[in-house]
Amino acid sequence: MWNLIVFAVIGLLAGAASRLFYPERQPARVLVTIILGMIGALAGGLLSWIWWPLVDGEFQSGNLILSILGAAIVIVVGAVVTYQRSLRTYRKRS
Repeated sequence: MWNLIVFAVIGLLAGAASRLFYPERQPARVLVTIILGMIGALAGGLLSWIWWPLVDGEFQSGNLILSILGAAIVIVVGAVVTYQRSLRTYRKRS
């Protein structure tokens, strides 16, 4: 259970950091970005248990890396999808 909380916090931080690294106006809201980061971190962390099984009292560095990678991938995919949607609505207005 502790590992899932760590993965969620990593996703929270990844979502917040993505807003700091790309501060321009974005179509997605801040909360959506943070939730996407949490979902990606949880998914990456859960997938990492395939390679590094859960051991009581230990936290593998591979779990951490895949959790961060999962959060980054989901945030990037979410940003691309949101950007594409905003382009479509902009083109319809013109």
